[in-house]
Amino acid sequence: MPLKIVVIDPQENAEQVYKETLGNRGHRVQILPSSSDVHKVLKTSVRDEQPVQLIIVDETAIDEGTITQSALREEFANKPILFMMRNPSTDTILKLVDSDIFIFVKPITADTLREKVKLIEDQVKFREKVENQRQSTERISPYSQVSTLSLAIGNQPDNIPLAINYVLNYLELVGTSEDDLFRVKLGLTETIINAIAHGNLEMSSAEFKGGQKNFAKWDAELAKRSQDPYYKDRKVQIDLRYTAGKEIVMTLEDNGNGFDVSKVFGEEAGEVEMFASFGRGLQMVKATADSIEHNEKGNHVTIQYLLQYDEE
Repeated sequence: MPLKIVVIDPQENAEQVYKETLGNRGHRVQILPSSSDVHKVLKTSVRDEQPVQLIIVDETAIDEGTITQSALREEFANKPILFMMRNPSTDTILKLVDSDIFIFVKPITADTLREKVKLIEDQVKFREKVENQRQSTERISPYSQVSTLSLAIGNQPDNIPLAINYVLNYLELVGTSEDDLFRVKLGLTETIINAIAHGNLEMSSAEFKGGQKNFAKWDAELAKRSQDPYYKDRKVQIDLRYTAGKEIVMTLEDNGNGFDVSKVFGEEAGEVEMFASFGRGLQMVKATADSIEHNEKGNHVTIQYLLQYDEE
């Protein structure tokens, strides 16, 4: 599905890179050296047959100190944003998670750029399909409305917000309340990180306890293992079932060796184990979900959210 894309990137070779990489897929690409003209471009595009559908922003186009979710959202007028950052931490990536902000890590290659735009291309198409379905269901008032969503992601850190955004966009379009979106976002964030880091990449939080220096080591090791041939082909499978007015059921499964669920949720789970970094995250998910179940191996989790917050 070809998109109309605006790129904001002041680097000298930007036009050549983007047009050669994205133009080959049929995307219409317009290059801007700064964000100063973006509002004019977006306003003009509304009158076109195909308005702008995606904005790609290089961090060098944003003044230092303004790289915040609110600044991006205000500046770029509720359009999907692909935001390119150099060496962000996992924590920084997660703080920028928003239903319309996508992040990937520089330096980019042509293959990486095509891969990320393809994900958003699929999402734009999916959003249009869901919106059409929602408009139809408003007219026919069905007795029940059940839909499903499935995706599989690799272990690269920048895949985490892409997956979260994909699911949240879908749930927002089908009418999920903000309170339930928050609960699902928390559950997704914690379980995806656990599935990738502790499951597929077999990392232990105990190795990296401490201050900021150890957080940097954690991010470095995460990036290293995600490219290691032993781990890199492992995936996280995410499946979601939405039943209007009733529930959201979400399952995640990784390709790792699993973990001892009893150490986090069982009666023998002690205070130290329960509130370790890994256990604390799962306890937060359990506190905000209506049920959470693991398989015996510990590499598959099912989380249920009852939609008590939906407004009729």
